[in-house]
Amino acid sequence: MPAKNEAPPRKFTAARLARLMEVASRVKCECPNHVAKIVEALGSFEDYSRACESQNQPDRDMHALLARESGRARLVMEAALEALLKFERLEV
Repeated sequence: MPAKNEAPPRKFTAARLARLMEVASRVKCECPNHVAKIVEALGSFEDYSRACESQNQPDRDMHALLARESGRARLVMEAALEALLKFERLEV
C-alpha cells in the first residue's frame, strides 16, 4: 500500500498498454482499446505533474496533489481494465 502522499504503483507497462490499444476484441467491442488509452493518459499526466516545474511551495503542493490523485484514478481504471480483460478472455 503506498503512503498517503504517493500514487500507487502501475499494474500495466507502457508496452502492454500499447498492445491493448491495438487489440481487436472477440465481441467487436473497442472498450479494451479505450480503457487502455485512459490508463495511459492518466499515467502520462501523473508523470507530467511530478516533473512540472514549480514556482513555490503551494505550487509544488498542488502538483503533488495532481500526481497523487491522477495515480489514484489510474489505479481505479487499471482495475477496470483487468476486469475487462478477464471478461473478454484477452491475454496481451
